[in-house]
Amino acid sequence: QAIIGLCVAGRLKPDGVVTGTVGLAGLAFTAGKIEQLRACRSPPQKLGGRLRRQRSRPGLTKIDAASILGVGIETVAVLVRDGYLGTLDPAASGTFRPRIEERSLAAFSSRYAPAVTYATALGCGRTDAVRRLRELGVAIHVKEQHQERIMAFVRRADVTVALGLSDDPLAAPPTEW
Repeated sequence: QAIIGLCVAGRLKPDGVVTGTVGLAGLAFTAGKIEQLRACRSPPQKLGGRLRRQRSRPGLTKIDAASILGVGIETVAVLVRDGYLGTLDPAASGTFRPRIEERSLAAFSSRYAPAVTYATALGCGRTDAVRRLRELGVAIHVKEQHQERIMAFVRRADVTVALGLSDDPLAAPPTEW
């Protein structure tokens, strides 16, 4: 980390790059620069202080929730707005923005799934999955007509019944789609 910090700050410049290597192992320095690197120390701490570190916060960012669900951040915003996902108060999470409750995300993903994930079970492509599910009488949640950037969700139990199956074709709720 010290090497990267010095290079970024412009205080240490490699003399060359070793071919066939990647990352820090590929940087070549002269003996004088190695001594300069050894002399580098962390900045002194103030009395009673400590170096700033990223601390763990409860909940998930909207981006993290979107990546877990395999959808865009716009869809997560709609899920929060419509009450499908709960949020933590910014004061409780130590941030300026509300964060997604992990329990509500897990509960949501166990009940609902993106309609496109059933394309294989329906024997169609991803673009036809919503239409086919509607034809089977499955209610589409979250997405309304002509909302291009919002993912359509369906209740997993509704799809199982509509397909006449005893178990959900997606089996156990995935941690990521």
